[in-house]
Amino acid sequence: MTFKTLILTTGAAVGLLAASTAWAQSTAPAAGGMPPTTTAPAAASPAPAEKPMSAKEMSAAFTKADANKDGKLDRLEAEKFPGLSARFDQVDADGDKVVSKSELEKAVK
Repeated sequence: MTFKTLILTTGAAVGLLAASTAWAQSTAPAAGGMPPTTTAPAAASPAPAEKPMSAKEMSAAFTKADANKDGKLDRLEAEKFPGLSARFDQVDADGDKVVSKSELEKAVK
């Protein structure tokens, strides 16, 4: 065997060994006995942009959130209204610790 043949044979053996090791690792069963999936996970699609509420939807959501039917939302009631709880103090323009329907309508414009 010539030196060149020895080098090529050794290189091929090392390559096969590396390939078989990589193959064995990628097909080994996971905990639970099932082999892992071999396909790459699909890219996560971006979350759809929230469309603003229409005036009718906002009025219906306000009425639903207004548990005591006093025409105003306190902090507890505001937690049921999408997005209002985090901006409560900004929307409560007169600082009376409740949000009226008119304050909410001004805030969304």
